[in-house]
Order: sequence, then C-alpha cells, then structure tokens
Amino acid sequence: MSRSLIVRPRAERDLAEAGLWYETRQPGTALYFLRCVDAALALITRHPEAGPTQFGPFRRVLVARFPFAVFYTIEGEAVVVHGV
Repeated sequence: MSRSLIVRPRAERDLAEAGLWYETRQPGTALYFLRCVDAALALITRHPEAGPTQFGPFRRVLVARFPFAVFYTIEGEAVVVHGV
C-alpha cells in the first residue's frame, strides 16, 4: 500500500538548490540527481518504515549515488518530506 506524499516547501527549495548546483557543474546531472531522489521518494511511499529514525520522529533514507538524504516523518496515512 502506498501512502500519500507531501513535500514541504523547504524540501522543494533544497532540491532546487542542489539541482542547480549539479547542473552548473555538469549539464544533465541535475536530471539524474532528481531521478535518484524520485527513487528514494518512491521507496518511502511504499515502505515508510524503511528509513531509520534519526532525530526524534524524523526518519532518513539515503539518495543513491549522491551525498544526500531525504528526511521525513510518517503522519497518519501520509509521508511528509521535511528536507533533503
């Protein structure tokens, strides 16, 4: 069962800044980065308990191939992404 996904504005800003940074270094890398983030988001919507708790209620899932993690909480039937 997949849960709904809510991405907070702070997490959206994190993604935009990281994508811009990667794109200025190597064109095309931002798209690959976002695909890897999408894979992490798909994992946590299918298996919200996959990420261990890190700080209080916050869980963390690492983004493949990039030095980033998705920080989220489980709130009822939703997964809420607070930062990347």
